[in-house]
Amino acid sequence: MKSKLTALDIFYLIQEMQEVVEGKVDKIYQMGKKEFEIRFYVPNKGKKVLIIMLPGLMYFSQYKHHHPENPPNFCTFLRKRLENAWVQEIKQHEFERVVEFTLVKKQTFRLILELFSKGNLILCKEDYEIISPLQNEKWKDREIKPNVKYKFPEKKSDIFDIKAENILENKKAIVKVLASDYGLGGTYAEEVCFLAGIDKMSADLNEKQARSVVASVKELFSKKIQARKYEKIISAFEMKSLKPEKFEEFENLSQAIDETFSKKIIKKTKPINRRKKKKHKLNKIIDIQTKRVKGLKKSIVENSNKADYIYKNYSKINKILTALKKEFNKSPDKLKEKFGSNIKSVNPKTKEVVIELDD
Repeated sequence: MKSKLTALDIFYLIQEMQEVVEGKVDKIYQMGKKEFEIRFYVPNKGKKVLIIMLPGLMYFSQYKHHHPENPPNFCTFLRKRLENAWVQEIKQHEFERVVEFTLVKKQTFRLILELFSKGNLILCKEDYEIISPLQNEKWKDREIKPNVKYKFPEKKSDIFDIKAENILENKKAIVKVLASDYGLGGTYAEEVCFLAGIDKMSADLNEKQARSVVASVKELFSKKIQARKYEKIISAFEMKSLKPEKFEEFENLSQAIDETFSKKIIKKTKPINRRKKKKHKLNKIIDIQTKRVKGLKKSIVENSNKADYIYKNYSKINKILTALKKEFNKSPDKLKEKFGSNIKSVNPKTKEVVIELDD
């Protein structure tokens, strides 16, 4: 199963994502170097969780994903600027594998998601000046780094403006024209050829065939979403060219992707069992408290023995202390001389006296 979305997949996913417009960014997590989770809160709908897996996936998820205890620096950076931001707009840039989020807080931000090549997540100001990307990149015609204007990838032929004459002018195999020049990708280009009833390797179409291709292309963009998972692909709608291949049907495209890829992520990360972790923490607290109780019990026994000894020798101790009060101004040596071996040490500054009693 391929783990990269096509431009057409993104076209249909953007339709699903409109339900978080007018909502707020609730929380941002980074689960790995290129895996992110953005939680949205939408009034009257609750929370929606968007998973981004660079270089090529994004989808809403129903699964609980593992989050590291300490977020990476880029995640902390995004949280500081985007949490509680209002989602003003989510759109696909033309027919490219680029998604743009317009988010408003005290200022307006553009969060740009590139789902091609190595993938990237780029935070820009409202005027598209880059604040910070997940990673800096450089090509011959554009550069991604802080403090430069973000430049969108070079535009291919506009599939929304495709005409029969465009097809007739191009002498390459029609499947290659659709897949590469118009950005449909191989699988959907083959679907167009199937719907149009022409050989995908045809390179010299007549006008009728060209018009049929254009009509079939337009049909792809007006499908009712009935997501299906086939053996090798996931599609937002029924693929006529794949009949009679078996498939699994889903409510929407996100759900189909979620069921396919989220389970793999969760299994791969092997999150620490929270219950076991909490139990370990409680056991550690119990061990510390048990040691303290043992210490207190020992202290109680020792102090009890001392109290019994003082009580037993109270009259002798009281006699020495009463005498000491009258003679305390004398030097320590004279006190020791007068009271004999009962006086072990004298500290005139702190007025502490250590006495020793005969058993």
